[in-house]
Amino acid sequence: MRIHLLLIPLLGFLLTGCPGSVNQTQKKIEENDLNLPNPTGRNGLGIRFELSELFETDYYSHFSLNSANSLTYSTPNTEILVSIERFTPASLSGIQFQNEQENQPDLEALRDYFVKKRKAASQNSIVSEPIELYSKTKKKGWMQSVEDTHNGNNYDLHYLIGTISFKGNFYVVQMVAGKDNMSYLLDDFLSLIKSIR
Repeated sequence: MRIHLLLIPLLGFLLTGCPGSVNQTQKKIEENDLNLPNPTGRNGLGIRFELSELFETDYYSHFSLNSANSLTYSTPNTEILVSIERFTPASLSGIQFQNEQENQPDLEALRDYFVKKRKAASQNSIVSEPIELYSKTKKKGWMQSVEDTHNGNNYDLHYLIGTISFKGNFYVVQMVAGKDNMSYLLDDFLSLIKSIR
């Protein structure tokens, strides 16, 4: 009987994994000078792009606004999420209809729509000014960030949102993570956008 009582904690330890394995993803990032390691080529939505091998396909698309035409990825244990969404020029007519600004270019309307939706989903958000992406990525587009400082879990979420025009369509690339992670993820976010072919 005593041996069974001793085996229970050991069995629980083995089944849940070693405590050190929980942060293996974070450890790999730290060992790679705070960069997401080993970008690998991925295909989808009519484009090819590079994303770190740490990301796994994910079907958790609640942060995607166009889930029928989206790809979502996440990293285990570090809660970094990436989504890529495609919009055709025809699909932007509904977004333009909701737009408060008349005759706004499609790319800017899509950018403002995403930021507006992110801000509406947040209780207390901080929104950055839009920054043109061309000088950093050679892609026509915009980048903006939204920080949700009170999302109900005492965990500040930070959204990096890139909207680009590419091959006759519009793409929205989002990287979502905790505020603490974003300081080292910006260059990975820009590399992802730059890699789109």
